[in-house]
Amino acid sequence: MGRHADDKRGRGLAGWLIGAGVALLVVVIAVVGYIVVMHRADSADQGVCHTDVSLSVVAGPSSAPALTQAATAYNATKPVVRSACVTARVTALADDTALARLTHGWPTKAEPPPGLWVPDSVASLAALDAVRPDLAAGHSTDPLAWSPVVLAMRDSDAAAMTSLAWPELATASGPTGTTALPSGRHLILALPPVTTSPASSYALQSVLAGTDSTKPADAATIAARASVLKAIAQGHGGKATTTTEALTELAAPSGANADAGNVVTAVPVVEADLAHFDSDANGHTLTAVHPAGSTVGDALIAAPISASWTDRTVTAAGSDFQAFLSSVPGQQILANRGWRTVSAHPDHPLAAVNIQAPVTMVPAGGPTIDQALAVALGEIAPPVTTSKTPPATSTTTTPPTTPSTTAPTTTTTAPVTTTTPSTPSPSDTGPVLTLIVDTSSGMSATDGGSTLMEWVKKALPKIVDGPITNRIGLWLYSDGSVYPPSGFPDIVPTGPINEKITTTIPGSTTPVTELRSKALTDAIASLKPDGDRWAYGALMEALPKTAKAGITGRQNRVILITSGADQTPGTLRRMVLDSVGAVKSKVRLDVIGLGTAVPVAAYTDIAAAGGGEYIPAPDMANLAQKITDLLTLGA
Repeated sequence: MGRHADDKRGRGLAGWLIGAGVALLVVVIAVVGYIVVMHRADSADQGVCHTDVSLSVVAGPSSAPALTQAATAYNATKPVVRSACVTARVTALADDTALARLTHGWPTKAEPPPGLWVPDSVASLAALDAVRPDLAAGHSTDPLAWSPVVLAMRDSDAAAMTSLAWPELATASGPTGTTALPSGRHLILALPPVTTSPASSYALQSVLAGTDSTKPADAATIAARASVLKAIAQGHGGKATTTTEALTELAAPSGANADAGNVVTAVPVVEADLAHFDSDANGHTLTAVHPAGSTVGDALIAAPISASWTDRTVTAAGSDFQAFLSSVPGQQILANRGWRTVSAHPDHPLAAVNIQAPVTMVPAGGPTIDQALAVALGEIAPPVTTSKTPPATSTTTTPPTTPSTTAPTTTTTAPVTTTTPSTPSPSDTGPVLTLIVDTSSGMSATDGGSTLMEWVKKALPKIVDGPITNRIGLWLYSDGSVYPPSGFPDIVPTGPINEKITTTIPGSTTPVTELRSKALTDAIASLKPDGDRWAYGALMEALPKTAKAGITGRQNRVILITSGADQTPGTLRRMVLDSVGAVKSKVRLDVIGLGTAVPVAAYTDIAAAGGGEYIPAPDMANLAQKITDLLTLGA
């Protein structure tokens, strides 16, 4: 229908059809252009790769298989961190070996230094915190997953062990190393050396802990009960030197009739390791028995590593991978590998390994306790000198068996000492104010001819010297390289401005004693923008302390000043929300956002959790007035 006959010039295309085609072409070009622009916009939002970075994840032997699978899933998402395409690679390394290398600057060239460490034992991470708190500053204290030690035995024997408790194993007597059970049968532990089998150590710690979860085994208890430990170990024939070897021997068809009479053999093994073993056993599976009483086991806490041999992009990539492990897909991978998590259960649970069986978990003692057990059993000679690895049994966190709502805390000490605040006089008025100020490199952004830091340094003295309040404190935050070891020091603890305190001003190493008002002014004048923005870590460290600084009859206020998104390693927004909400009744939190890079939705939620609000500061020249209005009108 679009052609017309013309005897003189032949047949051709109608003019209106040509016009329509041109119009259609214009529309197509416009649509394609729109798609390209939107794709580029999406890419800009998601992050564009300008370089490639390899994230080395060092994991304990028990957690390495699950983390390797998680790394494969993580890499499939094509993660981008700080404009770098990230590829995570997992290396299995015993906790004590990794701890030694980390504390000595990772001297080995065989493996790349880690950007993330996931030890099998919480105590190993606590030992690192005690020796080098700067390396993993700000890491979470809530486990990603956990797995108790269990006793693996043949299914026909497991049915008779339902009433077994860990303390009963301490009744072993004589050279046979057997334990008389209420059923009339006798139990022998195939106990590989604790020097090569963490599960053996966990089992013996569980025996010594008994039923009191508040008293984990310590070196003194181990030494006092060395004869009991040796009696328990007597039953092991000495063939297997590792847990896997002992499991293989027990699961072999020839082992079905290996026990004589009423003697039952059991192998201590971490629950997740037994699930992995059974999955690959080709039908020769073993059943997990969960003895009653306090039970030691593995607990996975991921710690992004920040050190001179790990740049900030690698550390940030470690935090990103940790966030993936905490996500729904990451938790499901861990659960499918036999780990217990708060939110996930295995897609294909094993009947022989019930990871939902009730267990009372207690923290493992770590390398120091392993050494004490090896000495008590005669596996190694007593050390000639004191071990350089400090005991950490009292600084670990018990893995939760129910969803935890307690925010993690840090154990770093702020570089400041103070006198005890004096009792306020009746004339004291105004809020008790604590300022938490961003000093990261983001504060070097310019606004109105000055940097954000310069605007803050102009505004805060007006608050300190103004009529709003006479009780003020100051926290700063950047990262652990700028403010070792924590990244968020309490420079001037909250208290009366006319009180003398002793503190160390940033940039100096010499403590000075002066009035709090002078210390505040000096500290503010010294501020320089540098490093990453560890705002979340600062909030979780500061709020519990500022909650205790309140005075009856006066508002207790905290103001966080930030210039952009948080970069605290291993810290999720939900953790901050829990921490802020926990002290909402004692302190109000408000957030002031500087510049255009602040994630408004995130900080609006955080401020609301603290009973306050998020306040943008579009006019930096009026920052002091903005804070004044917030404190006087936002009551």
